[in-house]
This record gives sequence, structure tokens and C-alpha cells, in this order.
Amino acid sequence: MTFQRLRPWSKKVISPLVDILENSLITPNQISFLGLIIAFLAGFSFYTGESGYVAGVVLIAVSGILDLLDGELARRRGEDSNKGDLIDHVFDRYADIVIIGGLAAGVGQYLIGFIAVTGVLMTSYVGTQIQAVGFSRDYTGLIVRADRFVLIILAVLIDISIKVTIGPFDAITWLLILVAVGGHMTAIQRFGKAWREMEN
Repeated sequence: MTFQRLRPWSKKVISPLVDILENSLITPNQISFLGLIIAFLAGFSFYTGESGYVAGVVLIAVSGILDLLDGELARRRGEDSNKGDLIDHVFDRYADIVIIGGLAAGVGQYLIGFIAVTGVLMTSYVGTQIQAVGFSRDYTGLIVRADRFVLIILAVLIDISIKVTIGPFDAITWLLILVAVGGHMTAIQRFGKAWREMEN
């Protein structure tokens, strides 16, 4: 999808926040940890069902902002490091698990949720494994993390506002199906791209 292309624009949007924090005592790792806590709260809000959807949307948006902010602050200070990168990626995966898992549990779609979570994890794993064998890490694909955040927010807002049901499923279940299929297709897409590069 295309939301990943908006990342340079989003960095400009959070630039004033980076300016404020640049000379503060707040560290990028502290921001990463706060983002993880907020992601857990978002996942719990989604788990509670419709009553928690508004809070979940707000929390996931804040979590996404913090996910951008920690890296930008580290780069601005010249503090970007392997440790920070490790923290960022590990925390991101936990955030993905609790948010997708919370949505799935909230609508009782555990099997679809399991497939969606494994798709998200495999997307990330294939990207890092490509890097491990000596190629540049691949962040591209059909549905990447930025796309998932936007799709989750849109699906939840649709479910809150118009309660649309297409066939046997509501908007949240269709979102989970999209994330499940898109995640595994993205993993396969990245694998195939790397395989072709290895053969050249």
C-alpha cells in the first residue's frame, strides 16, 4: 500500500516535538518504553469491545507518534545505536501482537487473529532475515506497519460510526482477514524478492 510513503511527511509533522525534546532529559529509549505501554493499553481497550474502541483509536495513534518520535530524537542527538534499534524492533513486535490480539479477542475471532499475528511477525522476520544474510533490510510490501496502523484506525472508526456488516463479518473481522492475508503475502513477497536478488 502507500501509507509508508507518507513517512517523510510525518517526520516533518513531529519535528516540533523533536525540537522540544532535543535538550530535555527524556531519552529515546524512554519514549520507546512509553510507546509500548500505550500499545498495551490500546490492545486492552480493543479487547473490551466496542466500549473501548474510541480509547483504542486514540491510544494507537499516540503509540504511532511515539514510534516515530523515538527514532527521530535519537538521530537528532546522534544517539542512534544498535541497542536502540533492537529495542525499537522488539517493542514494535510486542505492540503488534497486543493490538492485533486485542482486536481479535474483542470480536471473538481467535483463529483469524492468530493467522493475522503470525502474518505480521513473519513480515518482520523475513525482513530482518534478509538483512542477516547480507542484504539491505526490506521494509516494502503489500501491507507494512504504517498501513496496518491506518487500516486499524479506519476499520474501528467505520465500526463505531456505521456498523457495516459485509457478508458474515463486521468491519473488525474483515480488517483481521486483510491483515492476515496481506501479512503473509508481504512475507512471501519479500522472500521472493530476496531470492531473486541472490540468484543474480
